[in-house]
Amino acid sequence: MKILLLGSNGMLGQAVRKVFRDHDTDQLYCAARSNADFNLDLTDDKLLVDCFNSVKPDVVINAAAIVNLQRCEQSVGDAYQTNARLCSVLSELARANRSYFVHVSTDHYYCDETRGGGYAA
Repeated sequence: MKILLLGSNGMLGQAVRKVFRDHDTDQLYCAARSNADFNLDLTDDKLLVDCFNSVKPDVVINAAAIVNLQRCEQSVGDAYQTNARLCSVLSELARANRSYFVHVSTDHYYCDETRGGGYAA
């Protein structure tokens, strides 16, 4: 099984990469800005399509995101391109090529003193 992991250098991407490499059961291809099998700007559709067509993955895992809240608020366009539009492009590529698409999304962790701890929002 060929797996394409996007955002392979982030916190989640590194953990996913380690799990697959430790089990050595699948062909894992990583895509990120640098230090990956495919070094590219994930918001560049042409580069993304070329990467996808090169791998022809059975499964696409998207762990790429801008998680810094301040950066998202200051660069709304960048946040949209990476956190929303990329998912749309990947889902269309996966659908057209009969690949499974897994998108992992998280939010920030907030501290709620009235409840005596934190909670995910």
